[in-house]
Amino acid sequence: MTQRQNSNKREQGDQRLFFFAIVFLSFALLSFFAFLQHYNIISGAGTSGTVNFTILPSERPPGELGSRIIKDKSRILSFDLEVIPKKITIHAAQYDYTLVRLRLIHHGTSPFDLAFSTNVPALKILEEHVSLKPGEEKEVILRVDTIKQGIFLGVLTITDVFVFKQLPVLIQVDHVDFRVGVDIPEAVETILPGQDLYADVIIEPLYGQNVTLAYRVQDTFEHVFLEEQESLPFSGPISSFRKTFAFSEPLPLGDYFLLISAKQLGKQAMGGDSFGVDDSLEPKREFPVRLYTQSPWLFFLIVLAILLLHILMAWHRKE
Repeated sequence: MTQRQNSNKREQGDQRLFFFAIVFLSFALLSFFAFLQHYNIISGAGTSGTVNFTILPSERPPGELGSRIIKDKSRILSFDLEVIPKKITIHAAQYDYTLVRLRLIHHGTSPFDLAFSTNVPALKILEEHVSLKPGEEKEVILRVDTIKQGIFLGVLTITDVFVFKQLPVLIQVDHVDFRVGVDIPEAVETILPGQDLYADVIIEPLYGQNVTLAYRVQDTFEHVFLEEQESLPFSGPISSFRKTFAFSEPLPLGDYFLLISAKQLGKQAMGGDSFGVDDSLEPKREFPVRLYTQSPWLFFLIVLAILLLHILMAWHRKE
């Protein structure tokens, strides 16, 4: 009977220890998140702001095809940092001098030390490190290298201890003699999985022969989800049409690029635009992508809690 009573007491002690451990871990995590919220490290309600995406005027006289297509898009970042625009889509003529102003708005109470980087060779960051005080607004200037014509894709990355954001970038630099314009209407700039996509295409100038067109849809990691090709007869100096794309399988959630290549008389030109796939078309708050990048202190706290729990259990066994 004595052994059974001791065994029952030991089991009850283990149960109490397990319950205490659960309570301790829950309290530790809740306290940590309360600390982050108190200092605005993780955000509360979303904020809003005015979209302001500016292309500085060219220092050269505009050519025949020198008009630019600018798309204003904005999105709220987590952790009280607002970046405008959400995506960077630039369409410029070759040899034009083009600067882009990226607007940052700090809505929190803790300072940010932001670092900027990009894998887009045609995008030059003039100020790679920016400090933002609480409530401060600042502009980061980006320069577009338009010496080479073509399509340049990638991301602009913004990082801090509690900030990690990547903005998809599409830069189209037109040839002085031949261009392809691609415009995804606002109605389908964000689509649902399985929904068709359509875009308005303009090709100019035409040389009175057939034009071979190639279509491709890819993500920011260069994974291709659609490839099509067709040859169309055109007449006249300019041709414009609407093209619809149906996907055999629903696209995963994320950001994508639509790229269109045209060939005629041995010359080739490319055009493109960006769109997103989301599970809802309603505006919603954006959350961090990589928790361990955003909050290394959270990982440290979890490890510390596990270590303390291990010490407590070892002490209990000894007793």
